[in-house]
Parts: sequence; C-alpha cells; structure tokens
Amino acid sequence: MRALDEREGVVRLPDPTFGLVEGCEDPGSQPIDQMGGEAVSLETVDGVVAEVLRVNPTLEAAEQTWLASMELYPQATAWNDPAFRFMNGPTIFGSTQGQHLWRVQVAQRVPWYGKRGLMGEVADRQADIAYYNWRRAKNQLAGSARVAYGQYVLAERLYELSSQDLQIAELLSAPPKIDLVSTNEQALEQYDAYRLEQLELERKREELEENRQLARERINVMLKRDLSAPLPVPMLPELPSEYPNENAMISRATVNSPELAAAQRAEQQAATRVALAEKDFYPDLDVVGRFDTVANDFWAPDRANIRPQLGIYLPLMVQQNRRWARLRETKYEQRRRNAETRAIASRIKSDIQRSIAQLDRSQQRLATLDRMLASAVRRADTQEMLVSNDPHRQKESLQARRTVIKYQIEQAKEQAALQERFVELAVLTGNILENEFDPVEPAEQPLLNPIPTPPLLSPADDDVLMPMDTFNAPVPPSLID
Repeated sequence: MRALDEREGVVRLPDPTFGLVEGCEDPGSQPIDQMGGEAVSLETVDGVVAEVLRVNPTLEAAEQTWLASMELYPQATAWNDPAFRFMNGPTIFGSTQGQHLWRVQVAQRVPWYGKRGLMGEVADRQADIAYYNWRRAKNQLAGSARVAYGQYVLAERLYELSSQDLQIAELLSAPPKIDLVSTNEQALEQYDAYRLEQLELERKREELEENRQLARERINVMLKRDLSAPLPVPMLPELPSEYPNENAMISRATVNSPELAAAQRAEQQAATRVALAEKDFYPDLDVVGRFDTVANDFWAPDRANIRPQLGIYLPLMVQQNRRWARLRETKYEQRRRNAETRAIASRIKSDIQRSIAQLDRSQQRLATLDRMLASAVRRADTQEMLVSNDPHRQKESLQARRTVIKYQIEQAKEQAALQERFVELAVLTGNILENEFDPVEPAEQPLLNPIPTPPLLSPADDDVLMPMDTFNAPVPPSLID
C-alpha cells in the first residue's frame, strides 16, 4: 500500500469506489449535490452507498488526515539546514593599532547512522495508520448505509403487507347489527368491542406510517438531504447464493481488516521507536569548516594568509538517565501496542464466529418459515376454492389469507436480519465495498499470533546501566513493496 511513493515520483490519491450512473428519470434518484461532483443513482443499494460515501464530511476529514500524514516522511528524513557564521574583530581587544580578523564558518549537523531511516519508518507507519483509519471509517460508513437501506426496504415491505392485512381485518370486523330502540348489555358490549378493534387498526396504521417515515428520514440524513426528500422505490438486495465459511472469513479478516491492519502498523511503529531510542545513545555530529584571515590581507590575495580549519563538535553524552527512561517508555509502549493488536484480533475472531452462528440460525428459521408459508398458501388456495361453492366460508378464507400475510411479514423480517448478518461479516472482514465472500488463501501471519515482543525492563532496573545488547530490538521490515 505504501502511501509515500513520492520518493519514486508518484503520489497515489484515493481511487473512486463506484462508477457514476447517469440518466435517472426518478426525481428521488437525483440527490442534491452538496459536496461537489456528479450525483449517482439511488435506485440500488450500491448507488445509495456510493452517494453516502461521496457526501459524508467525516469520511472526507479522515481522507485529508491520511493525505496530510503522507507529508510526514520528507519532514522526518530531511537534513537540518546548514549554519553560516561570520565574525569580525580586532586581533588585540581594546587596541586601535591591531589589525581586524575575519572568520567565516559553515556547520552542518550529521545524524548518527540509521537515525534518519528510523525516523522515516516512524513517519511511514503513521501514514499507514491514517490510511487504514480512513479505510475503516469508509468500511463502517458503507456498512451503516447498507443496514439503513435494508431497514428502508423492510419498512416499505412491511407497510405493503400490513396494509393488506388491515384491509382484510376491516372486512372481518363488520359493525354488529344493533337495535337502537331496544338495546341490551350484550349489544353494547359487541359495539364496544368493534370500536376498540377499529381504534387498534387505526393505531397500527399510524405506527406503520411512522416506521416507514423514520426509515426514509434515516436514509436522507445519511445522504445529507432534507428529511422529506423523495426516494425511489427500493429494490431488495439479493442474498449471496453461498454462505460464508468461518475459517475463510477469519483468513479474510486477517488480510483485509483495516482495524487490525492499523493496530499492526501501530505495533510496528512502536518497535521502530524502540530502535530509535537505542540510536539516541549515539550522538549527532556537527561538522564545522572555517577559515580565519586578516581583514587587510583578504583583499590582497597575493599576500593573504588564510588559515582553513575543519572540526567536529561532539556533544558529551552525560545525561543518560533521560535516554534510559525514553528507552523503557518505548518498550512499554511496544508491549501495549502488542496487547491491543491481540485484543483486536481476538475480538474480530469472536465477532465473526458469533455472526456465523447467528447466520446459521437465521438460515434455519428462514427455511422453516418458507415451509410454513408454502403450507399456508396451499390452505388459503383451498379455502378460496371452497368459498366458490359455499359463500358462507368467506370468513375462513379471509382468515387463511391473513395467516399467509403473517408468515410473509415474518419472512421479510428474517430476510432483513439475514442481510444484516452478511453486512456485519463484510464489515468485520473489510470487504463491505466488494461484498464478496469467496475463500482466500490463509494469511502469512495468523490472526492470533502477533509479532513477539522483546522482554521489557523492570521498574527496579531504573538506576542500573545495562549494556546496549540488552535492547537490541530488531527494526521491522519496511512495508514498501
């Protein structure tokens, strides 16, 4: 992935995730362009995801953070500016008879061998972390958009089915025949029951409309549009034909999970900081070149007496406690990063196992609902045939039709839950934008076997000077391919 290809003269910018779709006639499929660029179609879940990614300012901020971190490498590896010094004064202080002496000096600080490379590695890992944080934000936002679209599809489907159920319920709840002149307690009780049923049906209508409106508002909020903006008729996303394998999902998460990748880069950065702290025990040198001459001779080259000099300024490394403390700090930081990586890997693995188990249970419930729905449809068809011969069986036929609608509602809810499980797996494995579940080759580094951590110093060793071999932590290999 190497984000710092400017060394080779190449700067990689983020590629567009989706192509733009033109020619949409539905006004609801043309979102308001608030972030620049061309709008995409909202008629499919991919179009909604693409538009959400395009207009979201948080994602843009994460992308700009990544692009800004790409500029850390040239700053970390740059040489210090050379220092120029000019001095002019009398050879004998306080005397007007002596000649003036000129001194011209140029100095350049030279870091100890390997320091600039390690500082560049630290900057590299920081850019990698920012990149994977951007990918993680993009991954989670795409998953949230897919879940919101699935809820929108479910709300529209439930509204359609429940409207049919309410129509049948109104046919079944005909008002009782009551003689207003000679009413009795039984007739009043029947009328009160009818009114209560009518009020319950009205409450269900309002609840369905509210859920439908909330699902639409949720999509419009993510699209940065008005809450009442029109939306096209949703299209139900197709479920994958093959269900994912647990081992394949864990292997895919090991390779593609941006959260795990960011944690691994942070761990590698901590290891590089350890090596850089070891290099801090060696001094940076100041190489100085200068020459002295008398002012009058400077303008007469034939008799000029120029005395060139070359020197090295070497700092005295006497404040070692600070360096040992810095080295211990980086060691503890490395162990913390290692623990965080293992915790993230373990959590991702357990989440994948939980999602796979829920996916299996949803699949079993959906298969059971399919069989029950098929049986209910056959019974409703049979009742309709009997009604043609016996009109008095109309009530039984309507009840059978309501049973079919009830199972259709349960089926729609289970399909939406199943779709959410697939989205959750795609987010965990880092493939939400591709939405593929093909098996992959196992990763070179197992998910729960991170890079081993060198032993740390004990707090009791603060005042003990140890040989440098104790802290020979290897520098992690470069990620530049």
